[in-house]
Amino acid sequence: MSATTAKAVGLLACQQTPFLRELDTLVLSCSDKPDSEGLYYVELADTVIFPEGGGQPSDTGHISGIPVKHAKRDGLRAIHYVPAPILTGTSVRVEVDFKRRLDHMQQHSGQHLLSAVLWKDWGLETVSWNLGTTVSHVELKASKELVLSQGALDAIEAKCNDMIFEALPISTNVIEQVAATCPSTVPDDYVGGVIRHVEIGVAGAAIDRNA
Repeated sequence: MSATTAKAVGLLACQQTPFLRELDTLVLSCSDKPDSEGLYYVELADTVIFPEGGGQPSDTGHISGIPVKHAKRDGLRAIHYVPAPILTGTSVRVEVDFKRRLDHMQQHSGQHLLSAVLWKDWGLETVSWNLGTTVSHVELKASKELVLSQGALDAIEAKCNDMIFEALPISTNVIEQVAATCPSTVPDDYVGGVIRHVEIGVAGAAIDRNA
């Protein structure tokens, strides 16, 4: 067994430095046999490939030329699904499909911005969202008393665009996971990790802060 410890999800390079495109790292484990889809499960010491979570699909990319079809979180571990085995202990270079990564980051940040405007200006709570290839959806808590007119929708869009034009800073920080203060949105199988907070706006006057 390798003495190297894997970075936990929440502290991965792709989360700490989201514009990082490649990373030299170490293979910590690889499944002995492929699954029913012919894919092997590979865990790395660290990765620039984001495992799906929080409504955001996984990144894709390559591990030393071998395509990563997708990545998933298993507890605190990030698992890469690849069509060929990679020897445990091998030094590898992992690269992310940055066009896909950038699209996901922009859409996810845009969703948080839109949800913040809808809540602060209209009292509309976001209950879920879906990031699609061509169309994304934001589901709001229904309100019989409020129906958004086309004029209201245009005003919301204009305000979001103005904020985007301001190039508001986006910052992150992590704190140790504590059961008493753990957000309800954290999956039940994510235990012993960190809570990652993302803020949009200037410190002390952020328009949105999410875990």
